[in-house]
Amino acid sequence: MSPFKVLQGQEIEFLSQINKNNPTIIQRAFWVINQWDLPNKTQQEEALNSFDKRVKEYNFGINDDRKNRQFQTSALNYLLLKATAEETIEDSQKLKNHLDNLTKSGIINDLNDLDQEKAKSLLSHPDIVSFSDFSESLFNYLNTEAKDQFIADAKKELLQGIRILDTLLKPLDDQYSQSTNLEAEMQAVAINQKFRNFLEQLKQQVINFAKEIRTDDQRQFWEESDTMEVLGETDKRISKIDRTYLLNELSEGIDVDVNFARLPDLLDKEIELTLLMRKRLISVIDSFLYPTLK
Repeated sequence: MSPFKVLQGQEIEFLSQINKNNPTIIQRAFWVINQWDLPNKTQQEEALNSFDKRVKEYNFGINDDRKNRQFQTSALNYLLLKATAEETIEDSQKLKNHLDNLTKSGIINDLNDLDQEKAKSLLSHPDIVSFSDFSESLFNYLNTEAKDQFIADAKKELLQGIRILDTLLKPLDDQYSQSTNLEAEMQAVAINQKFRNFLEQLKQQVINFAKEIRTDDQRQFWEESDTMEVLGETDKRISKIDRTYLLNELSEGIDVDVNFARLPDLLDKEIELTLLMRKRLISVIDSFLYPTLK
């Protein structure tokens, strides 16, 4: 979210629709206000108040773990310090041109004092560490809670399939059971026994599947390579964006000057990050669960 446009317009309507169809998604969401270095203290307070107001107004069921799911950060400042600490800042002139943002944000007083060691120490700055916390919390969640939640949902779906099967087959069982013919009655008993055994086998298979996945320490649900895949694809998509188009979009309407507060929404539309993450998660699930299910 932009700090100047917290849960507004199409964004809040989209989330509201998701909340109506599947509130669990909203409950598990991570909420990030980026560009936290741009607004002043009053504007920051207004942004947080707006968030709380919208959450209450639209009945978003955010759980008690909210403190570990809500972040205010500056991805740009983190990236500047990280690149300086790793001595890769010279590889990108465009990124280097934004170094003065560190002084504007009050992270450092003089850029001449910024070297590798200083950058490393500043990565623990209160205004910077929130990005690291967000990144760590997100990927830890993907590898632990998300894994357990997926297994629970998969188990629920399989058991629902068993219930549906029970509903479909029971009339046939009743049909045989109501017969006065001895042979038909014996058939009914045999069919009923096979049916019950089949259901028990299915249930046991679901239980065994869940146990096997939970106790499998040899594989990781989300690995560093998955993170790198997402980051790499994001970089590719960003590099293909027409800068002139972005500038025109940021300058259209009543804005005399470029309104950078609209940039995150425009980039999100061009990059389709949500779709990108979903595709990667599906790929991870395919490679992780299908071999076990087979």
